[in-house]
Amino acid sequence: MASPQHSPSTIVQPSPCKEGNKTPMAASSNSGSSLEYFEEHGFFCQAMAAIGGLIENSYTEGRAKEVEFDLFEDSLRSNESLKELLDSYPETLPFKHLWGTVPKHYYSWDNPPTKITHVMLIYLLGPTSEFSCRDGSHNRNFKIEQVNDDRTLHLPDELLEPWKPLKFVMPEGGVLCVHPVLGHRTEIGRSILFGRIRK
Repeated sequence: MASPQHSPSTIVQPSPCKEGNKTPMAASSNSGSSLEYFEEHGFFCQAMAAIGGLIENSYTEGRAKEVEFDLFEDSLRSNESLKELLDSYPETLPFKHLWGTVPKHYYSWDNPPTKITHVMLIYLLGPTSEFSCRDGSHNRNFKIEQVNDDRTLHLPDELLEPWKPLKFVMPEGGVLCVHPVLGHRTEIGRSILFGRIRK
């Protein structure tokens, strides 16, 4: 849980994610580039009802284990910001997880200095998804040695104090792209997690 000094708040960024019931905010990235935003903040999110629908159908029809990234790519590329990110990370990794929630702990998928800085992890989120990110925490220098049972690294709140927590709500689903070292947590909803890599 976030500390009193750092209560979750709205991020101003180039994707229409919502914090609570507040309306989407405008871009804060100096260039407006989703890639530069991702590199600066360690994440990028985009509300997309089309993706939420595909994820919901995949789970309800029992196909979530079988679906591949190709099923979602046309919908993702219909958004210019996501197209820029996919073009920058053009190759899909043989990495896929059916993902639920880790609501009580911020976690990451790797430690710094990561050997996979050329990797972007993509959560394709079903409807009624909520998640939080520690803005810029992919720049942290502390390490966590123990891998949790869910195969992530759980990050103590006190070590994440320097990075502001930002909470997002996606009623219709969407996309969350994260750097492997970023502290984040999935709080409500289910998703499918993929990886993309730079050549």
